[in-house]
Amino acid sequence: MDDSGEWFRYHPLFGSFLRQRCQWELAVELPEIHRAAAESWMAQGFPSEAIHHALAAGDAKMLRDILLNHAWGMFNHSELGLLEQSLAALPWSNLLENPRLILLQAWLMQSQHRYSEVNTLLARAEQEMSVEMDTAMHGDFNALRAQVAINDGDQDEAERLSMVALEELPLANYYSRIVATSVHGEVLHCKGKLTKSLAVMQQTEQMARRHDVWHYALWSIIQQSEILFAQGFLQAAWESQEKAFQLVREQHLEQLPMHEFLLRIRSQLLWAWARLDEAEACARQGMDVLSTYQPQQQLQCLAADGPVLTGARRSG
Repeated sequence: MDDSGEWFRYHPLFGSFLRQRCQWELAVELPEIHRAAAESWMAQGFPSEAIHHALAAGDAKMLRDILLNHAWGMFNHSELGLLEQSLAALPWSNLLENPRLILLQAWLMQSQHRYSEVNTLLARAEQEMSVEMDTAMHGDFNALRAQVAINDGDQDEAERLSMVALEELPLANYYSRIVATSVHGEVLHCKGKLTKSLAVMQQTEQMARRHDVWHYALWSIIQQSEILFAQGFLQAAWESQEKAFQLVREQHLEQLPMHEFLLRIRSQLLWAWARLDEAEACARQGMDVLSTYQPQQQLQCLAADGPVLTGARRSG
């Protein structure tokens, strides 16, 4: 940025030359330069940029402080790679002193479907912490365990943990309360208690929107659509999906795997209405969303969408 506040960038070749000269000539001063840069970025409200410089400076204390203040906002905006790199740079002792960072690390594992590692990490942390966790932190841990349990197909354990978490969590711990409420609604859905599940998922959506937790807002709307579809209210399911697509556009959630799931259930709804060409187009659009994801995630989509694509081709 120049003196007038305008951004500019050097040609990549010249920029690489300058970085190399900097490392040669300012090796001793470089950590302090990175600290100053991190402080400057923080003052301007850019914690992600500040983290890059804190990492380059090797300053664990600065990195910890930035994460404690801004990590959850970054998590909610899906800056997962940078968070994982940052947490890996902190000593385990620093994490033990700050259980919310352990909770964050566990949520990152959950987002990567590393369910067994989540429970191992939480159990290790509980065993090695020098001070006993308060009830609210227990609630945070149990809400995450409930999410892992439902993802792993253990409905009874998910129900137990979600209800325990809701009893333990104060209203201020809104994120974990949203998680626990969502899991409770999903368990009701799995057990066929559709009317109760719909009400709980509507409550989850309201909570998630109030606190700008957009991925849970999207998930709760998707669940509502599935419930309405199962009840035979196809037009209402369509309208829920329309609301979900609007949320995807407004909050730029196009690359989330949940967007593929939304496209998949839209495809299934179109299939139920015998709008086969549109169903095929939706199924293919969903596969495009997952084009940058791991093969196993793409296979799940292909397995779900296969009947739609096959039927559309036959009808043609």
